[in-house]
This record gives sequence, C-alpha cells and structure tokens, in this order.
Amino acid sequence: ESEAVREKVKSALEARGSGCLIHYPVPCHRQKSFREFGSRALPVTERLCSRILSVPFHAWLPQEHVEVVTDAIRAALKY
Repeated sequence: ESEAVREKVKSALEARGSGCLIHYPVPCHRQKSFREFGSRALPVTERLCSRILSVPFHAWLPQEHVEVVTDAIRAALKY
C-alpha cells in the first residue's frame, strides 16, 4: 500500500512538471557494500524505503514551485 501511495504522489508531481526521486529504493543493509548486514531484519528501514520520496525543496525554490509541489501532494493524498 505504501508503494502505491508513493507512486500516486510521484505521478501527481510529474504530471505538474515537478521532479521527484526515489533515492533509496534498496535499504542500505541490503546493498552490496553492506553485504555483511544483509541477513539482519530491519523492518522499519525496509518499510521506510518503500515510502520515501524526495521532493524539491530548498531555500531558493520559487513560491510558485512550492505551491505546485504542495498542491500535487495534497491532490494525490486528497487533503
């Protein structure tokens, strides 16, 4: 379900011309460089990796783009 919500938000942002990224599609402990930790159960980490979406935000983001991002998120989540 969380991946479906993330995809809905991602699609809404992209439809409005706003970029967004999934920076950590694979939990850190499951990546090659941390192979020795791969057998550990980290359910919170795995759940968050299926939900996290990086949206544009920084101090110089124009107000119009802030509104595009927030409107897209609200529309996708029906707020």
